[in-house]
Amino acid sequence: MRNVCVRINQIVDTYHRYQNTTTLDLEQRCITDQEAQHLANVLHDNKTLTTLNLCCSDISDQGLQYLADMLQENKTLVTLNLNWNCIRDAGVCYLANALEKNETLITLDLKNNKIGPEGAKHLASALQNNRTLTTLNLSDNRIHSQGAQSFANALKTNRTLTTLNLGNNEIHEGVEYLADALQDNDVLTTLDLGQNYIGCLGPQYLTNALAEHKTFTIPNLCDDWIDSRGAQSLVNALKSNKTLTTLNLETNAIHGEGIEYLANAFIENKTLTTLNLKSNPLEDHGALYVASIIEKNKTLTTLILFFNDIGNQGADYLLNALQKNKTLTTLSLGTVNIGDERAKCLANILQENKTLITIDLSLTDIGPEGISYLSNALKKNKTLTMLSLNRNRISEQGAQHIASLLQENETLTTLDLTNTGIGSQGVFFLADALKENK
Repeated sequence: MRNVCVRINQIVDTYHRYQNTTTLDLEQRCITDQEAQHLANVLHDNKTLTTLNLCCSDISDQGLQYLADMLQENKTLVTLNLNWNCIRDAGVCYLANALEKNETLITLDLKNNKIGPEGAKHLASALQNNRTLTTLNLSDNRIHSQGAQSFANALKTNRTLTTLNLGNNEIHEGVEYLADALQDNDVLTTLDLGQNYIGCLGPQYLTNALAEHKTFTIPNLCDDWIDSRGAQSLVNALKSNKTLTTLNLETNAIHGEGIEYLANAFIENKTLTTLNLKSNPLEDHGALYVASIIEKNKTLTTLILFFNDIGNQGADYLLNALQKNKTLTTLSLGTVNIGDERAKCLANILQENKTLITIDLSLTDIGPEGISYLSNALKKNKTLTMLSLNRNRISEQGAQHIASLLQENETLTTLDLTNTGIGSQGVFFLADALKENK
């Protein structure tokens, strides 16, 4: 790369096809600061490149200074990926100065660097004047509460940013500043606050913002220490919000009581299409209320359940509700205690269901008998395209049933049989069936 960079101008001038290059992908090429300098010199007057990927490089503050100088003059670059580099606050200061003048960059990815509150302050200040950037990814940095406050101030005046990712930044109580800013901002549609450990108070701060915001569609609240009290705080927002389409509550501490609060809101909500409850201790009690959502909500198309401690009774609640559902297209029942007996019930559902496209049955204790029920049902099903049976007790016998399915089914395109004990004979059955599968 060191030798190549100094010759890029010659190459571009010599070969016509390079004069029309719009994307340069240098991911995992370990670009150094010196190489970044050569690259910046080449791109200074470039008239065609729109996307530059420098992910997983060795660019530090010095290298970013060269790139920032280039951005002040470049008129074509719209996407810059600096994910996984060694950028600190000083480097971000150079970049922020460039963003004050740059009028073309739309997407900037600074994930997984070493940016702290001071760097966040510089970036946020630039956002108050920048009129083109719509997507900013700062996840996996350390901007803390002070950095969140800086971005909150920027969001009150910025009218172009639509997607902001602040996941895993140790924001904690800083969510209060962001929630307050959202009430004055009417353009941001996606805010990722996952892994910031906002606890039960975070949803309380967000409630008014979510209730009043007219454009917000996707908040990510995964791994945020939200418990049942936090879930209760979200209820009013979910009832009144008219734009929210996706809610990610993965890896929190929501129990049956919390999901009861949410279920009441989801039943009334008319816009939510995706709900992720993975890794919450719902247990059978919570499964009862999830079943109520499945049965009564008319807009939900994607439901993710996995590692929810749902046993026999909870599985029965879910399957009974699924018989009545006409809207779900993607369903994960991973780790739900299905077993062979309930696989028969699920098979009956799939035989009649006309909407499910993807279903994940990983770790659901289904053996050869259950596989036979499912295989027979899917011979008649005309809509399911993806089925995961990862880590079930399928064995060679079950593989034979699946092989029979593959010979007749004309819609299934993806089948996951990882760690299912089908053995070499099972592989032979499947390989033979795939010769006929079209």
